[in-house]
Amino acid sequence: MQGKKVYLLLGIISAVGAWNIANGTQVKSSSKSPVYRFYNPNSGEHFYTTNFYEGNSLKNVGWRDEGIGWQAANSGEPVYRLYNPNAKGGDHYYTLSKYEAQTLVNLGWRWDNNANPVFYSAGTGNLYVSYNLM
Repeated sequence: MQGKKVYLLLGIISAVGAWNIANGTQVKSSSKSPVYRFYNPNSGEHFYTTNFYEGNSLKNVGWRDEGIGWQAANSGEPVYRLYNPNAKGGDHYYTLSKYEAQTLVNLGWRWDNNANPVFYSAGTGNLYVSYNLM
């Protein structure tokens, strides 16, 4: 089930990136940060961060480093990350909506990254999110 969510997220990111390239809305190279991608072989979860040290901490506890997933803008729409401590093995969720994030926190999720954005989106295409509760 986790894999389906990850594939959906990656498909959305790829589609938005392709749309941006086709429409000339790429982020300038001087205003990008690498988003590092990690995989947890125990839970099947992927994790994304621009923080190199956070990534190293994950590697030290068994997450697999899958390199740079994409280049994110250094400004634009903030992307927030939340953590569900009640899911088997934990689970992270990424959203552009602070309202959606706060709603999840009210339901027992925890802010990740001290409620600060983990990266930014500078795209102009719609971004749709789904979450599999199963």
